[in-house]
Amino acid sequence: MIKKLLEEINEVLTKYRVHIGNNISYMAYLIHLKYLCEVGVYQFEDVISNDMLYPLNKETQRMIKYNNAKLPINRLLLNMKNSSSKDLLLELLDSLDNPIYLHDDNQKIAYLNIESNLYDYYNQKGNATYIMRLPEYYEIFKIFDKILNINNTYISLKDLESNNNQYDYIYLYDNTLRFSKLNDSLLERIDHLRSYTNHIVLIARYSKISNFREGRFLTRFIKTIILDNKQAIIHFQKDSNDDEITIINSDNIKDKKKLLNIIKNNKRKKDVLLKVTTQDIRDNNYRIGFNLYQLEKTNKIKDINKIVDENTEYLERLNSINQIVEAEINKLLNR
Repeated sequence: MIKKLLEEINEVLTKYRVHIGNNISYMAYLIHLKYLCEVGVYQFEDVISNDMLYPLNKETQRMIKYNNAKLPINRLLLNMKNSSSKDLLLELLDSLDNPIYLHDDNQKIAYLNIESNLYDYYNQKGNATYIMRLPEYYEIFKIFDKILNINNTYISLKDLESNNNQYDYIYLYDNTLRFSKLNDSLLERIDHLRSYTNHIVLIARYSKISNFREGRFLTRFIKTIILDNKQAIIHFQKDSNDDEITIINSDNIKDKKKLLNIIKNNKRKKDVLLKVTTQDIRDNNYRIGFNLYQLEKTNKIKDINKIVDENTEYLERLNSINQIVEAEINKLLNR
C-alpha cells in the first residue's frame, strides 16, 4: 500500500508544483494526521474535505508557509481508511533505505547530525538516543514513538556532555561536500565523542573522506572502512588497539545481510575485502580507497600520488593568491 500511496503523493506534488518537502515527508504527515483522527483530535470526514494542510508541527508549518494554494493531500486518507496508523508507519519504515548498522540489538546507541536524512534513521525498536541540534526536526519522531508505543530518548549535545552519558555506538551523519581547513569541526567532534562511546560510525559522502589528510590524527582509531561509489562508512574505535584496518568494497553487494556477514567474518576476499595498516595509509598520503590498496605498490602509483598532491598544493596556493588579489581590489574600489 505504501508504494502506491507514495506514487499518489508524487502525482499531487507534481500537479500542484510543490517544491517544499518530498513524498516521504508528506506520507509522514498523513500518518500523523491519521493517528490524530484515531485518537479523536480531528474528525475523519472533516479532514478529508479540507484542502489545506494542518499545522501539526514545525515541518508542516514550513510546508504551509511555502504552499499557500490549496493542496488536496488530505483526501489521500480515504485510501488509508482501513489501515491503522501503526501498520502504515511500520510499512513506511520498512520501505526506506535504512543504513547499515554495526551494533547488536541490545546495545545502547545514539544518533547525531541526521537532520538532513531524517526518516532513514528512525529507530523503531525504541532503544535509541537522538542528540538534537535542531529539536523541531524530531517532533515527528516523538509522534512515531506514540504511534508505536515506544520510548526513544531525545537530548541536546549539552545534555550529552553534562550527563556524561555512555553509548556503545554513536552514528554520525555528514552530508556536506568535503573536508577543508575551515571545516574541521566534524573531525574535532569525532575526537571529542570518543569520550562518550566505544564506537563511532561516520556516514559521509565518499568525496569528503577520499583524502583523509585533515583527519590523519584519527587514522589510528579506524577499524573498518566500507565504500561504494558515492558513500563511505568509517568505523572508529575508542582506543587504538590494532594497527589493522579493513577496507570493504560494497559496490556490488546489494544484500545488506550479505554485507553484514562479510563485515562480521572479516576475511580477505579479492575485489571485496582487504586489510591495510595505518602506515599503508600514511604512505599513500592519507588517501582512502579500495583499488589503490588492492594494487601492488609501484613507483607508478607513487608518482601519481605525488602529482595529485602537488596539484592540490598548487590549487590551494592559487586560491590563497586569488583571495589576496580580491581583497586588494576591494580596498581600491572602496577608497
